Amino acid sequence: MNKNRSDRFFRSLLKLYPREFRSDFGPEMEEVFREQRHDAVGDGRAGIVRLWAQAVSDIFRLAPREHYDMLRQDVSFALRTMRKNARFTALTVVVLALAIGANTAIFSLVRGILLRPMPWGNDRRIVVLRQSAPGKALEDVGFSALEVADYRAQSRTLDAIAEYHNMTFTLLGHGDPERVNTGVVSSSFFSSLGVRPILGRDLSPEDDQDNASSVLILTNRYWRQSFGADPNVIGKTFEMNGRVHTVIGVLPPLPDVPDKNDVYMNVPSCPFRSSARMKSDRKMRMLAAVGVLKPGVTLEQATADLQTIAARLRQQYPEVYTPDLRFTASATQFSTMLTEHARPTLLLLLATAGFVLLIACANVSNLIISRQLRREREIAVRSALGARGARLLRQLVTESAILCLMGGGLGLALGAGLMRLLVSFASRLSPLATEVRLDPWVLGFTLALCVLTTLLFGSLPAMPSRRELWPSLTESAGLLNLGRTRRGLRLALVTAQVTASVVLIVGSGLMLRSLMKLNRVNAGLRPERVITMQVTLAFNTYNSSQKAAQFYQQVVDRVRHEPGVISASLSQALPLNDQQQSASNIQLEDRPLEHAPTFDFIVVASQYFRTLDIPLLAGREFSDSDSDHYKVTVLSQSFAKKLWPGEDPIGKRISFDGGKTWVTVVGIAGDVRQHGLKSDSTDAVYRPESELGYGNLRLLVRTAGPNPAALARLLVADVHSIDPNQPVTDIATLDEVRDESIAEARLITLLLALFSGLALVITVAGVGGVIALSVAQRTNEIGIRMALGASRATVGWMVLREGLTMVGSGLLLGLAGAMVTTQSMKSLLFAVQPNDPPTLALSSVLLIFAAVLACVIPARKATAIDPMSALRHS
Repeated sequence: MNKNRSDRFFRSLLKLYPREFRSDFGPEMEEVFREQRHDAVGDGRAGIVRLWAQAVSDIFRLAPREHYDMLRQDVSFALRTMRKNARFTALTVVVLALAIGANTAIFSLVRGILLRPMPWGNDRRIVVLRQSAPGKALEDVGFSALEVADYRAQSRTLDAIAEYHNMTFTLLGHGDPERVNTGVVSSSFFSSLGVRPILGRDLSPEDDQDNASSVLILTNRYWRQSFGADPNVIGKTFEMNGRVHTVIGVLPPLPDVPDKNDVYMNVPSCPFRSSARMKSDRKMRMLAAVGVLKPGVTLEQATADLQTIAARLRQQYPEVYTPDLRFTASATQFSTMLTEHARPTLLLLLATAGFVLLIACANVSNLIISRQLRREREIAVRSALGARGARLLRQLVTESAILCLMGGGLGLALGAGLMRLLVSFASRLSPLATEVRLDPWVLGFTLALCVLTTLLFGSLPAMPSRRELWPSLTESAGLLNLGRTRRGLRLALVTAQVTASVVLIVGSGLMLRSLMKLNRVNAGLRPERVITMQVTLAFNTYNSSQKAAQFYQQVVDRVRHEPGVISASLSQALPLNDQQQSASNIQLEDRPLEHAPTFDFIVVASQYFRTLDIPLLAGREFSDSDSDHYKVTVLSQSFAKKLWPGEDPIGKRISFDGGKTWVTVVGIAGDVRQHGLKSDSTDAVYRPESELGYGNLRLLVRTAGPNPAALARLLVADVHSIDPNQPVTDIATLDEVRDESIAEARLITLLLALFSGLALVITVAGVGGVIALSVAQRTNEIGIRMALGASRATVGWMVLREGLTMVGSGLLLGLAGAMVTTQSMKSLLFAVQPNDPPTLALSSVLLIFAAVLACVIPARKATAIDPMSALRHS
């Protein structure tokens, strides 16, 4: 065909578009479109690479002005196209926003907790020392003051070893008496972390001396909340434990590590740490230890050094470090200790969000391919008019970029809101949750997701095809065919969506079954209608066991006479939490023990078992008349069976101090899950409060009304009527304590359920869209089938079978993937195995049911096709 004839053809084409062409031009015109095909769509599978190479080459070849004109034209055309296809635009933006928002929020947590550099100077060199007793299954037994001194003197790999422990004291001299969380640290603690106060000075070695003055360093948070960031706070004095404390410094903003403290004090200021028993008893382990590696020393070398010291201690003090303990020591990076609990959960959530993004990408890809059918003629005409494939690719990428940026912007807003909600969840996993924020790294992550989806979505419509341009111009919109390549791509995308959805549904199903089992666990007590509160006495005011016991007895007597109170008691520890005191020093009067067992040592008052409704299986509980002259104890059922299998333990005597003092077993109580619902019932020894006179007890009250919290103010008033300066803290119902023990599992289950629900909705929409397109393409075929006698039920089943067949491959792949990936969830599950058959079966049924629902509308549309109309338009 000569040039003049070709020009006349294109001028005619511009006038006639978008009318049908076959009726206006003869078969010879088909040759023109064949000549344009090669540059328009590329050559085979390598064509997309050539198109991208041409597009990049054009970008570097064009002048800046041409770049601007091209971009302006592409953006203007893209906006007009998106406005004409508002439903497609809205659906695409929403799907992308949900996926990008979820990934942004989860990545913010991962970045803030796992990836952000620690806010102290010696990050890689800071280690936490741990002593463990594998023989008793104790991973961390803490340190005594003598042991800390031993490691300081003998370690060859650590520059400094600082001690730390946390207590709660009453601060006087700043308004009303206030309970403050207090970190008790040695002078090298902050210098080991590489932290310097922003006001005042750090602790010095002189502050560790026994006769040192009492000093305080305020945390930045407490300084701002309680003192309004007053720089003149340095030098002010306050009273704690009967001693005057002087503020010497204010810390910079730091995460709440190791605990959420308000103030820090020097070691001699703590009445417990400075006591003679604490200084001399090697078994009084209430301290944590932090060290700094010497330059060039590895973590493995430090651990070997600590193990050598531990072995030396075992030889020097065999009566303390008995062979059955297998006592040893190790070092762990400080940053690892802060994140080890959070890492599995956060990585699981990140993988979950990644699956959601994969499903969203596949869904949007299918939307774009479906939309391409409507634009096939537009692309064909532009190609026939001489538009190069690279030019078409740039236009399509521009449209995708605008969609992805809109979805990314909305997703960033959703992610910021979701992130704020997740911070409270993350705080349960790691104290570094305060470091979670939208920083440049998170914004870059969101931008990278937008760029990735832009490149992917923009390339799909330009994917090389062997279709001729002539058929694209002559076929009606409803009869266009995707071709084998794109049809296979759509099926692959649907399979990927189904596979990822199955993995997410199985994961959320496992967590849901685990949570249901947790909720059905019998804790060994009845938490309903019980309120609890912490009553910690000031050591300077109640400086003897007699004073403390008298105060607590007055409180209990007054509370028990209040209307609506059934019973009241005291306890050193609260059930369903992980703060019990373990012990292993026990001796039986009537027989020797081969191995000293480990048990929880719990101090309680009379009516304790009645108040918590813990069943008393034999004997009696404590009474107010029990005293030092009649030493008694109550054992848990499991512990009694271990000590005297097959015998009646009532009346037996045991000792906790090597036979110096013997106590009589007067009762056997039911087993209680002291350390939370996920832990097994623990062996427990209950001792009466009157024997030990502890000044740090919790008040437990069982009420007659359904709302025990309504009595909180009255109970606090009872305490203040005895001592107006006595703070009462941590007021909560035992139901709230129980719920708190499974709050982490509940939140993880909720997040996985939300993600899997979102994935299921997107997948169902994707499957429904593919089936609807298939029905539209097979309209003539369905019409012919029905004209030849096929019933509507047969046609409906044909469509339904096509959808289920498409879902089937993804379901099988998803189940296989779930059986592998859910192994990583083992530590999060309770009484459920990762490959739980009921969960796999129910997940499969749910997905199949959803697939059937997705196919119902296309199936009904297929059965409603009029055979004559379908044949008339063929």
